[in-house]
Amino acid sequence: MRTMLFLPVLLLLAPGCAMKDDALYPSLKPRPIESSQRAEVVPEAPRDMPSFAIAADDSRRIGELASELARAEQRFAAALVEARRAAQGIAAPGSEEWGLRTQALGRLVAAQAPTAAVAEQARDLETRLMRDAATAGASLDPGNPASALGKQASEAAERQQGEIDRLAATLTG
Repeated sequence: MRTMLFLPVLLLLAPGCAMKDDALYPSLKPRPIESSQRAEVVPEAPRDMPSFAIAADDSRRIGELASELARAEQRFAAALVEARRAAQGIAAPGSEEWGLRTQALGRLVAAQAPTAAVAEQARDLETRLMRDAATAGASLDPGNPASALGKQASEAAERQQGEIDRLAATLTG
C-alpha cells in the first residue's frame, strides 16, 4: 500500500531531476580569451623603492636591545657553568643531589628567558619598521640593524635552548 502512494509522488518529482536549465549556472568551458593566442600576461616591471631611514628613537632602542642581549648571554653563560657543574656524576631521581641538579637546570631556563625576550622585541621592532617603510612607500633594507639584532638574538636563544636540552637529557637519562 505504501508503495502505491510513493510511486505517484516519485513520478511527479522525476521530471524536475531531468530539467535542463543552462541559464542558472555558468558554463565551465574555456572562455574565448583563454584560448586566444593574444592572451599573454606581462609581468609588472619591478620598481626601485627608496630605502627607509630608521628613526633616532628606533636606533636607540636597537642599541638598548643589543646591550640587553649581551647581558643576557653573560648571565646565561654563568648559569650554564653552574648547571654543568651540578650535572656531573650520577644522582638517583628523588635524591637531594638530583633535586639540586633540577634547581640548577631551572635557573638555567630562567637565565634563557631574557634572551628570548630580546629576540621577540627585536622581531616586533623589525615588523613595525617594515610596516612603517611600506606606509612611506619605501623598503627596509634586509641588513638593517633591527633585522640583524633579531637574527642574532634568535640564534642565541636557539643555542641556549640546545644547551638546556642537552643538560636536561643528562638529568633524565
